[in-house]
Order: sequence, then structure tokens, then C-alpha cells
Amino acid sequence: MTSISESMKLRFMGSSDGQYRQTCPACSMSRKPHNQQEKCLSIRVEWPTVKWMCHHCAESGGVSLEIKKHENVVRFTPPAQKEIAPEALTYLVEKRGLSPSTVAAGKVMSGHKYISKLGKEMLCTGFPYINDEDQVYAIKWRAVKEKAWTQDGAAKSFWGIEHVRTDEPLVIVEGELDVLSLKEANIRNAVSVPNGAPIKVKHGTVSPSEDRKFSFVWEADDVVSKIERVLIGVDRDGPGAALAEELARRIGKIKCYQIDWPEDCKDANDTLLKHGKA
Repeated sequence: MTSISESMKLRFMGSSDGQYRQTCPACSMSRKPHNQQEKCLSIRVEWPTVKWMCHHCAESGGVSLEIKKHENVVRFTPPAQKEIAPEALTYLVEKRGLSPSTVAAGKVMSGHKYISKLGKEMLCTGFPYINDEDQVYAIKWRAVKEKAWTQDGAAKSFWGIEHVRTDEPLVIVEGELDVLSLKEANIRNAVSVPNGAPIKVKHGTVSPSEDRKFSFVWEADDVVSKIERVLIGVDRDGPGAALAEELARRIGKIKCYQIDWPEDCKDANDTLLKHGKA
């Protein structure tokens, strides 16, 4: 039987910081049938730790989610790349403004995945993350009809870093769809951060050995350090501003520039949809 600690590592390795609820592995099966599905286990994820406490049996504990540098290993069996489902492709073309060729170039896949936030299985688009051995080590899945995510594996690197050229400016955005939006506009040297933006800037000295939340920046240093100009194009909101600051601190502010999206747009995909490729 999997321990609660191992269960928490597997369940929350790729999750964003926040509060979660689920059934308690320690007591739920021993409760009366009508109470077995009660989500009595309260969980808090605050990278790199997850802590839990059951409001029924008082089971509690905590575990570290951190993974060692260069440990982007395959922890699941990646699906064979198949033709993307028509409904998923229609969503990307009609709702996101992408061409089928851009979708194919991004190796975007589709599949039905259980989304814990929604409590049901949904058709999703999948964005594969590639490690140094050219293997898919994680897939981020986004529900087609809802703004909800899940993952296979744990995305811990820039999405698209394997395609970056060091003789061109690099654009860093906040999501995989933003990378594809830039590629749709023939801006090819673009990557996305793996797990969104922090709520606020964390002040203090940055130590690469302890900087787990932004380990993907240090992992890519052998590539990014050779690039003369880095354009940061994250979301136009508070967390986006915090992310821009955190990225620039680590990459070096002297070579970082911030993209100013149009007033009516929050990100690259918004700009593509409202203003076109130009």
C-alpha cells in the first residue's frame, strides 16, 4: 500500500501553491459508506513542501517535493503521438488562433484526463516536456472546455528550451499557448515557464542550490547565458510582474527587456487573437 507521504509526492509534484482537499487514505475506507467520499483531508502546497491534516482522524504530516538538479527523468509511460482529436484541434484553431501546422510543430497532443479541480474526466490538450535525452518526461494537460490543468510527471524546465537558438533574442512567456502564439507570428525563439507565476517577489539573496521554485532557470543557464538579449513577455497582472522580476534577477537585468502588450491584452495569445500576427 502506498504511504500517505508517497501519495502526496505523486499527487502534488506538479501542482501550484495553494489549498486542496481530498479523501483521507488513512481513514476514508473505514468510515460508513455514505461518508467514504468526504474530502476530510486538508492539504497545503507551498513549494517545495506539502503538508496535510485530516479533520476526521487527525492524521497529519508533511513531505518535501523538491527534486535534485538534472533529475528530469521519465516517471510514466508517455503516450505514442497520435493525430490530435478534431475537437481539440478546433479549439486551438478557432479559439486560440493557431494554425494546424503550428499545433503540429509544437507536438501538441490530446487525450481524456481526470481533472481533480473539476472532479471529472475531460478532453485535454497536452504539451510535452523534453529532457536532455530527448525523452518526454512530463506532459501538462489543459482542459479544452475549462481553464483547468493536470500533469503526467512533473514539468521542471522551460517548455521549448530544446529548440532555442543562442544567436537570436530569446522570448520568455508564461504559458505554452503563448509560445505557440509567438511561433504563429514567426517569432520562433520562445519558451514558457513550467508552473506559472508567483504571487509576489521573494526578496533576499538568490542561491542556485536552494532556489527550487526557479530551478528551471539555472538548469537552462548553459543556453540562456549565451544569449545577448532576453525579452520577458509574461502576463499583464500582479503575479506576471513578480515573475518578470524574479526571472530578470536570475538571468541578469542588464540584458533583460520587458514586452509591453497592448492595453487590451494580457498576454501573447490575447494579442494574437485581438491584433493578429503583425
